[in-house]
Amino acid sequence: MNPPGLEQKLRLRALRFSWIKDVVQAVAFTAAGIWAIYTFWYREKYLPRVTEANLSAHVQVERLGEKDGTQALRITVSMENPGPATARILGSTVVAKGVRVLPTPPPEHPRPAPNAPLELGSVHWVDRTLESRPELLFNSVSVPESFDNRTSSTVRPGGHNEEETVLFLHANSYPYVTVEAQVAWLPEAFALRKECYALVSQADGSVAAAVRMTAAQGAPPGACRLTTSIASATIALR
Repeated sequence: MNPPGLEQKLRLRALRFSWIKDVVQAVAFTAAGIWAIYTFWYREKYLPRVTEANLSAHVQVERLGEKDGTQALRITVSMENPGPATARILGSTVVAKGVRVLPTPPPEHPRPAPNAPLELGSVHWVDRTLESRPELLFNSVSVPESFDNRTSSTVRPGGHNEEETVLFLHANSYPYVTVEAQVAWLPEAFALRKECYALVSQADGSVAAAVRMTAAQGAPPGACRLTTSIASATIALR
């Protein structure tokens, strides 16, 4: 026969163990939930903001053929993202120039004295080439970003994107055509400010997407970020 009160003590002990078990399980479930939330926030929110994207641009020019005095050129601009973060495309620019080679050499350049100190600028010591004259033939700017999170173009890590353009020229109009592609981009997690960017005129007369508002013009430090990847190629047409 059990001593008096033993059954009650056993019940209390079992109840106490049940409470401890429930508390441990609640703490475990809470910790697992906190860890899941932290992991999601770290991977989806924090990590993209501190991880750099790395977008490279490539351009290829092909002569498709000639017919009835017209020749066709195909321009392929490709973008690759070898970085760990997604890149967001702000604008892509294609500039094509016809190049004529003149029969005369370029103007004489001043020759520095031997052992002269280094100075800012380009120095030509020997130049027996012929002078060339580029003329702007084609300039396009594609802006896929709407700045309202409705329309955008991105290249994910390890991703690849291509844009193709076909140009038609009069045959024998230029012996060479050079094409330059500019891809303006920034990490996807970076907050966009529409007032930071615009179509900006370049020195050669072309237009490209670029930053128009700098810190000196009142922009907050780091607010108007943009990286431009540039690639070029030249093709001989005759």
